Amino acid sequence: MHLISHFYNEEFLLPFWLKHHVPLFDHGVMIDYGSTDNSVDIIRQLAPSWEIRPTKNEWFVEPQIGQEVMGIEQEFKGWKIALNVTEFILHHDLRAYTEGLGVKPGICTNGVIMVDDPGSKGEYNEDELLVYQKTHGYFEVDILTKGMSTTNVRMCSRKRLLHQQPSGQYSLGRHTNNITREQDTNLFVCWFGWSPFTQEIKDRKKQIQHKAPESQKRRKPWSRCYCVDDVKLEEMYGIESSRSYSLLDKEEYKSALQRFVDARS
Repeated sequence: MHLISHFYNEEFLLPFWLKHHVPLFDHGVMIDYGSTDNSVDIIRQLAPSWEIRPTKNEWFVEPQIGQEVMGIEQEFKGWKIALNVTEFILHHDLRAYTEGLGVKPGICTNGVIMVDDPGSKGEYNEDELLVYQKTHGYFEVDILTKGMSTTNVRMCSRKRLLHQQPSGQYSLGRHTNNITREQDTNLFVCWFGWSPFTQEIKDRKKQIQHKAPESQKRRKPWSRCYCVDDVKLEEMYGIESSRSYSLLDKEEYKSALQRFVDARS
């Protein structure tokens, strides 16, 4: 089981993300986009056997991001997935799960957007796994009936691919692929884009614009998401909060989380 990700100054989320994923995967490759904080040291401490590679790209933009990920995927046989540091796959035993998939080329996850409950906005416990303490948000398919997401355009952007092909053959952003459209609606990827909604999360959203060339910033769909300030982010959080609910009200999510908790007990 291989996990591939890229990072740039992610010292806030990385401890949560690594403690969540290291038990699930045999191997990881972390692509460093020139971090200047403690991200590299955190990875070395919490995932000492994982690889840290400097990116070959000058900017954090597509299609170069996806091309680099796919090039790394081709180095490894077996099951693999590429996730952002904001994305947490929710399954208690991925090794057994993929054995059950047999010769299938791959399977797509069900995206869940994690949004802080206004009553506990910005609160978190650094010693507890994030999926344990944050259970508010919405299923990504909800945006198809409730209107456009603040972070993408009428599409399920967290429908990630778990696969055993040489590469995922991704479209821009890895939101779709040419391997399979089959989806397991009980295999969740939780995107912590709005939870915990702290200043650290706001700052990571704002920093992305500084890793892109001016030509990228002139593209309105991209700039709408990433050329933002605190005021705009609070406005976007308000929209996301208005469509969110307790995910524990969804039996399929509650069951997946309970199996995860039981496996870690």
